[in-house]
Amino acid sequence: MAAPTFVAVYEPSSNWGSTADGATRTTSTFDVLTNDRLIILGISENGTDFATPPTGGSLTYTLIESGGDIGAECEAAGWTTTVDSNKNMSISVINDGGTGARYWGFIVYHFRASDGFGPSEFDPGSTEAPSLAITTTQADSALVYINGDWNAVDGASRTWRTINSITPTSGNGLEKEYFRDS
Repeated sequence: MAAPTFVAVYEPSSNWGSTADGATRTTSTFDVLTNDRLIILGISENGTDFATPPTGGSLTYTLIESGGDIGAECEAAGWTTTVDSNKNMSISVINDGGTGARYWGFIVYHFRASDGFGPSEFDPGSTEAPSLAITTTQADSALVYINGDWNAVDGASRTWRTINSITPTSGNGLEKEYFRDS
């Protein structure tokens, strides 16, 4: 099987800013085809913000991972869905954790010609440089990653780990999103 084709990433135009509890963010509309695969990753500066799954496209979103880090100061959540028919759609996510105003956002990864979703891994509470072992279930897999750090330093000096001889960076286009609130 050939590797899945990366189509695009989508995110709300007002992504990553602070909003009150219960706020909803929505991507612009985008076109999908039957059997396209979408991965939605959200991150928040406080824990328990993603109790409700995403909505949009009349699709069902499956939670793959959710949780916070040490002291629940950041939460990450991920969902997957497979598109049921050709359509134009958008995706909405609500921050509904009841913890007041906070910075948060989400990003949608769009793949085509994918065999499906493989395993996921989650490492809440890491106090060192993130390192996570994941075993793909077949050759030509796509890996998608999100990281939250409550005490992050200026990201201009961030260092990516190499994955199977590939080092994703903003310069080579493999880092799709970066946000830091100083």
